[in-house]
Amino acid sequence: MKEFDKIIADKLNQVDYPVDHGMWDAIESSLGKAPSATSNEVNFMPSFIAGSAVTAVIVSVLSIMPVGEAEHPVSYLTERHEVTAVTEDDVPSHPSAPAIIHTAQEEHEIELIHELSVTQMELSPVTEKTASSEQPPTYKENSAPHTTDAPTEVKAVADQVSFRAIGIQCVGSTVQFKAASNAGVAIKWIIDGVHVLEGAATEYTFDVAGDHEVVMLSGGNGKSVSNKRVIQIYERPEGALSFAVEGNNQCFGQTVQLKADPGANTYTWSNAQQEINGSSSQVRLGRGSYSTDVHIVNEHGCTSQQNILVNVEGGLEIYIPNSFSPNNDGNNDAWLPVGLEKCNAHSIQVFRAKDNALVFETTEGSAWNGSIAGSGDLPQRGEQFIYRVIAEDACGEQQELKGRITVMQ
Repeated sequence: MKEFDKIIADKLNQVDYPVDHGMWDAIESSLGKAPSATSNEVNFMPSFIAGSAVTAVIVSVLSIMPVGEAEHPVSYLTERHEVTAVTEDDVPSHPSAPAIIHTAQEEHEIELIHELSVTQMELSPVTEKTASSEQPPTYKENSAPHTTDAPTEVKAVADQVSFRAIGIQCVGSTVQFKAASNAGVAIKWIIDGVHVLEGAATEYTFDVAGDHEVVMLSGGNGKSVSNKRVIQIYERPEGALSFAVEGNNQCFGQTVQLKADPGANTYTWSNAQQEINGSSSQVRLGRGSYSTDVHIVNEHGCTSQQNILVNVEGGLEIYIPNSFSPNNDGNNDAWLPVGLEKCNAHSIQVFRAKDNALVFETTEGSAWNGSIAGSGDLPQRGEQFIYRVIAEDACGEQQELKGRITVMQ
């Protein structure tokens, strides 16, 4: 039986199955019981029970083994675990991603990429000239691209043609190129194989984005050394700007949705009223036209400035008459601003212009009939008064309105 037990154990070890040691110990225990010498029945029953138990184990193991070969072995068993209640405090918070903010480039030393070669050339003088044209000098390569094994003379000259670039790597920005050394040598620069500049320090403005080839030529005594490098220039950003007004005749200010595409840039909107950031921003503006400047920065730090005219119409409007005629003729006898009935709250004060005396006030929206401080005395024709109206709209915004009233009678 011990050999048979080993076979069963080996089979179990080949299957991804958590062995039930309790059941296995029970089987081992029943197999190990000593049979009684006086009873055939006793000898038979333990063996039968043990055999049945082992058979049950074999059948259960074989029933869970996959049939055929699978590309990825599959486990059909799951680990038992306890389920606990999860409270709201247990759930980790996931804050929203911060708004995109790019910083504008400042003048800096620009990394020149792809150093292609440092080559020494010898200038060959021209011995023949044609009548129709003068042939330019020709250059003959005197060595392979500069390496650490190049002659000492080439190394010395190569040190003279190293150069730096300082500026902003954006279209339309000026970049300054400076030679590391200008001792006793003539220096020329060739930009993109077309533009030729001279001097130990020069500058160039790139008007196209992309990689640009810069070659510095340093020479004297019939010899010239060139150093070819590449500078990377980035495009300036552009945004498609738009706005939408959400009308509300219960409020002075209207909700204006500002939108710019693409949203990957940083946008700053500014007008005389306020400044706000974001590719999709919301702002409250009163009736009128607003010239809005938009400062844009892209991922490379290149900037641009655009402008959009934001027109806002609608909203709560209060009309205040600038004259009335309190002569009891039934025509324009009382003075009252129009639109206050739509406000959450308001107050009205009227002062006599010549001495700033308060002659009328209300918070109930009642009209002024011209009576001076409730005395019944009426103002004279042409007399002027100053009004002060404070109104609060349904959105909680307050406006203070001031002006003059002239008595016509």
